[in-house]
Amino acid sequence: MLIKKIKIRNFAIIDDLVINFDSSFNVITGDTGSGKSLIIKALDVLFGGKISSKMIRDNSKEVEICAIMEGDIDLRFINKNGRSFYFINSIKSTKSHFLDKFKSYIQFQRQHDSNDLLNESKHLYILDTYALNKDIVVKIQKAYFDYIENKDKYQNLLKNIDNYRDRYELYKYQIEELDSIDLNEEKEDTLSKEYRRMTQSNSVRKIFNDFIKQNNSSDYSINLKISKFIKELRLYEGTDEKIKDIVERLEDVLLNVDSIIDDASIIESQYYFSSDDLLSLEDDILKYEEIKRKYGGSIKAAIDYKKQLKSKYDSQMTFDDNLDLLKKQMLDTENSFLKLAKEVSDIRLSSSKKMSDKINFYLKDMGMPDARIKIKLSKTDIYRDKGLDDCKIYVITNKGEEYKPLSQIASGGEISRIMLAINLVFQKGKNINTLVFDEVDSGISGAIASNVGDMLRRLSDSKQLVIVTHLPQIASKSTAHFLSYKKENKGRVISLSRKLEDDEHELEIARMLSGKTISRHSISQAREIIANG
Repeated sequence: MLIKKIKIRNFAIIDDLVINFDSSFNVITGDTGSGKSLIIKALDVLFGGKISSKMIRDNSKEVEICAIMEGDIDLRFINKNGRSFYFINSIKSTKSHFLDKFKSYIQFQRQHDSNDLLNESKHLYILDTYALNKDIVVKIQKAYFDYIENKDKYQNLLKNIDNYRDRYELYKYQIEELDSIDLNEEKEDTLSKEYRRMTQSNSVRKIFNDFIKQNNSSDYSINLKISKFIKELRLYEGTDEKIKDIVERLEDVLLNVDSIIDDASIIESQYYFSSDDLLSLEDDILKYEEIKRKYGGSIKAAIDYKKQLKSKYDSQMTFDDNLDLLKKQMLDTENSFLKLAKEVSDIRLSSSKKMSDKINFYLKDMGMPDARIKIKLSKTDIYRDKGLDDCKIYVITNKGEEYKPLSQIASGGEISRIMLAINLVFQKGKNINTLVFDEVDSGISGAIASNVGDMLRRLSDSKQLVIVTHLPQIASKSTAHFLSYKKENKGRVISLSRKLEDDEHELEIARMLSGKTISRHSISQAREIIANG
């Protein structure tokens, strides 16, 4: 997916700029400070790079960067009041979705990217960019984070094992204590009533005993008095029906009194309790009171707590099972990670030799015929989302020397050429459509620059290139040449860019060859290198 057009508004010294790119080899030239690198920076911001407040030309207006892609897909970035927004065909998008969908189509090499070669922590990334496809990168990252997640879970559980054990014993004790009595609200009520019976038994028995004794006494017997009354009235029951009725009713009373006395004797005997019975009952009541005090203030609260307790206890009983399960999951995910790490290591080892050979091939054409790159891999015991490899890039620049770290031997110009060679290697077979280079040709000139230009021209047969350069040998190879320049507008300097026609292209190459003063000789030279391109 190529970039057809870019529109930039209110960005640094760019007020309003539109550039229609060619599908092949685009170069941007211009004086220092003309704003040519701002075009590259704008593309970088559109595809996820940072934007600072210094890049906003007028804070009262919004920054807008738009790229029209193949298929007329409109990709747009807007920064307003310090907030950034992304749009795809005028539909608002999240930054992550925007970049996931389109960032893989474009790759940047900027001047400061050469510093990555001097930073050994970046060397593995450089190798992986060439060696690994996205699928296996995602797989090993997932395997690593799955292992870390399960390891953390296992270690956290293991760290709290004493707490779990203590809670297990506590829950076990509490359940046994609650199981030691019949937790029943009716039972508590029964015990309460029984306690009242026992504490009142002496008084109740005395009443019944007195009643029975008095009834058995000739002086106080209710039976004798009623019987005597009945006997006396029977003498007259024949004379009056009412007397007869009273006699019959008294006889019923006499029968009830006999029954009451019998029942009183039975009840009196039931109110006999030994001191042991009372002590036993008091002990049961004290147990209930203790349970209520410890578990919520009532038997109902204790019953509810017991249900919760059993659930917690069951959970504690599965602690060892959970520990074993988490340990197994940790080991399984660790093995998966190690297996993938081994696979990735094998790919890196195989690819490092191929990558080195290709880089060395390009370096010959860049005026470094004796230079050699070697990529060394070593194992580490530290688990990382990239696997178990460390990587360092070593170089020799002259025959007879030993391989040494890049930072110890390579000059700035050599670093730039090595980085360019690496980028040329990266593009082979990659799903990248557009390559953006910002003055990566620093430190080279003459025939070497011409060779680099030829390489880039060949690369442009399969990739769209957008290159900022100060070298005429590279600019002469372009299929579309844009000139950046400054102009004053309403008291402020603005940056403009325009596509050069063939004759203007020739004159710009001549200017780059000779400086501001263009001579016939420089024009002749320009025509020659353009013709050789």
